[in-house]
Amino acid sequence: MRKDRGGISDLIIRSRLGSDQVDHLLALMTREISPSDLTSLLLVVYNQIVGQRGVTDVFQQYCHDQTLQPSEAKQGSLMLLDQQLFRVFSDDFEAVDLSPVAPLGINSILAHTSQKNVLSTARNIEVAADVTTSLAIEAARRRKASLVVSAKSQREIRLCASQRSIRMQNFDGIPGFTNHFRVFGAVSAGRDRGHEGFETSNLSKHIGYYLDFLAWAKESGFVADTIIVAISDIRIAETLLETTGVERATVMRTTQDPDFQLFDHCGLEVKSKVRSPNCLPQSLTGRRDLERSLSYLRQIEEKAVAELREKYDHVEFVYDLGRTAGIGYYESLCFKISAETQDGRKFPLVDGGLTDWSKKLLASHKERLFISGFGTELFCKNYQDIDHV
Repeated sequence: MRKDRGGISDLIIRSRLGSDQVDHLLALMTREISPSDLTSLLLVVYNQIVGQRGVTDVFQQYCHDQTLQPSEAKQGSLMLLDQQLFRVFSDDFEAVDLSPVAPLGINSILAHTSQKNVLSTARNIEVAADVTTSLAIEAARRRKASLVVSAKSQREIRLCASQRSIRMQNFDGIPGFTNHFRVFGAVSAGRDRGHEGFETSNLSKHIGYYLDFLAWAKESGFVADTIIVAISDIRIAETLLETTGVERATVMRTTQDPDFQLFDHCGLEVKSKVRSPNCLPQSLTGRRDLERSLSYLRQIEEKAVAELREKYDHVEFVYDLGRTAGIGYYESLCFKISAETQDGRKFPLVDGGLTDWSKKLLASHKERLFISGFGTELFCKNYQDIDHV
């Protein structure tokens, strides 16, 4: 089980100051002082702390804090990957250079990321933790301008960016993951077209561009074998958690554990990964609580995935009905692209899907947002052809 750094920190501070004093300080700093006044106070505090530090303190912190270390990936290789991704996406997406910081709480409020895992600052902003949330809020700003002109504007905003992000959770034991990392992200923001038009169009677009990129990579000194695209509807997992009694906390702790199988824990003796949602056993199709999601996936197969299968016949397309990674993050449709390295290891390279962020930001249930992210640093460090390095 991963350590909860925030929980450990809370226990330490309470043991040193006492619970009553901690509660008093928290009440004072969160309810009685305005955010702007708190910023002023913290600036004074950190100014005094820095005044007590010296060169040795700075150097020691740099040497021992892993979040401060440079990436092991070669910058030239990362730039090469970014350049090609921008080229692949250039026909439909505008590339933007994002700020390294974002509004305080953006990832917690939109994507339900714990604020303990985000690097908050004393100035009521936070360091970039997810390229897609930053792209989403910029896309919402542009969509808002379109809606002022026409309340039913169908104009789609498509943006992409490459950004180094940082997360503060403990990644020990998760191969390939580090606290700060480079990710290429893309978002498509628009209005509901009906009949899954927005969803299917953008699913095809995003997946197709990443598969085109991987085809280029194969010719450019990278090896990504056995490419698998897994399509899911996260509402299946949400429904099963509501109806089977499996504890949500248990599932949330195991979203990155490949050995955890939701169907097994829910007493469903069927495979969660299938080639098509059109060939499912009665034990699934007979469940009325899953009927909406399974029907939805059949529409996705007919309107998007079937064509992708034909165009990319070297890629395996499956449906991961028991996917749990992304609960609370995606609204419904989501996908993952994974591939094997030259030595047989498998990593998730791309993750994407439909979110409700535009609905929240623009206060309209008609707004749609499809996002995706490619782990360029993960790819760079693990998929280079060892014979060409």
